[in-house]
Amino acid sequence: MYNHKYITTTLPYINSTPHIGHCFEFVLADVIAEYHRLGGNVFFNVGIDEHGQKIHQKSIELGYPHPQLYCDDLSVVWRHFCSVLLINYDNFYRTTSSTHKENVLEYYKEIKRFIYSKEYEGKYCVGCESFITDKEAVDGKCAIHNTELVETKETNKFFDLSKFSDSIADVLIDESKSAELKNIIQDKFDLSITRQNVKWGIRSEDGDVFYVWFEALLNYIFAIGYYEDKNHFDKYWENSLIICGKDNLKFQAYILQAILQANNIPQTKEILVHGNILDAQGIKLSKTVGNVIDPLEQVRKYGIDAVRYYLVFGLNTFSDSKYSEADLVQKWNNDIVNGLGNLISRLLHLMDIKQVVLDEDQLSDSTLDRINANAKYINNCFLTYNFKELGNLLNAVVFWLNKRITIEKPFDKNCTNSSEILNELWFELHGIIKYYGIVLKEHKEALETAFVNNKKVIVFERI
Repeated sequence: MYNHKYITTTLPYINSTPHIGHCFEFVLADVIAEYHRLGGNVFFNVGIDEHGQKIHQKSIELGYPHPQLYCDDLSVVWRHFCSVLLINYDNFYRTTSSTHKENVLEYYKEIKRFIYSKEYEGKYCVGCESFITDKEAVDGKCAIHNTELVETKETNKFFDLSKFSDSIADVLIDESKSAELKNIIQDKFDLSITRQNVKWGIRSEDGDVFYVWFEALLNYIFAIGYYEDKNHFDKYWENSLIICGKDNLKFQAYILQAILQANNIPQTKEILVHGNILDAQGIKLSKTVGNVIDPLEQVRKYGIDAVRYYLVFGLNTFSDSKYSEADLVQKWNNDIVNGLGNLISRLLHLMDIKQVVLDEDQLSDSTLDRINANAKYINNCFLTYNFKELGNLLNAVVFWLNKRITIEKPFDKNCTNSSEILNELWFELHGIIKYYGIVLKEHKEALETAFVNNKKVIVFERI
């Protein structure tokens, strides 16, 4: 494991409040960050993308006299969202900051040898803030937003993206996305990095507004001090992880990597592309359809940890998943209340009444082997981002320990080695509690306190 780990989410557009997809991405990132904090230094970046046509339009629609005022209000909303979900970030990045603007202008100067002007005519999606090719469109509409494309003709600055098509390394964790990335790169298109019809954004020295998918992508290197602290940047960038949705594959895995290469910056170390969240019927979440899920409402109904647990262990990390409140409730009650909570209560109650004195030296070889094997497997799951397998293992350990109590009966007065059994059970369970605590952050202190007091306690409640 590296001594320094850099983790960043994408910067969501703030033309709306957070939805469950943002929650999924932010919670995954937070869990990964907390794991790496167990053994090293972490810099965890989140933030918001505040420029572009659709944000300008939204601010007008809501009656704001200036889009900056709208952005300032939405930044409060997004910070609150992070606070409620217990997202322990190190930096909250805003693309309207003066530092970001200065850094973008400087970076633009440094890669100017790869920039040229030309007239461009194409179909533009305001929702994506991007030109859409005929190959990407579906029935003449944006495949993501299902909206009509706008015919646009203007003279813009272009980044010579195709120059880097043969040098882009595939840094995707999920190899199933590699074929899609290869197809994108093979198209060999150049990137328009300014817009004439957009009023809200950072202006170049020529007065053109930078395309959000140019200037906002640079946040990843600016957040860790690319210009301000080169030593800090180098330490963290060499082990960098970007987490994004699959709709962002082209931007994160190709466009960003080429923009980095243009200034001789190494590519991102890893990119985790997660799946989309669908409703219980398998339909993509959409305001138009009316099936959007408000993460804060979910927290109010079921609690922070139940939502976090379901997102991490109940959904697929890399492929699309159906979000079901019934599944959330069932998984919490079965895995956490009936499983982990029941085991903690049983074990610590027996430890108390039997007055067991903990002694790690008394662990059997088989117990030590299981503890070490579990730790190795857990670490591998974290490093490969295989959270479904991680959840299965943690719950399998809990099931095994509960079963051992039932079979070996350390509660029975006729059991002659109850102290030895309980001692082994305690160490084996304690070995995985910190990993539950990474996800169940609202209950983390209660879990830790329970294993200090070693007395019967009800840690979790049914929902």
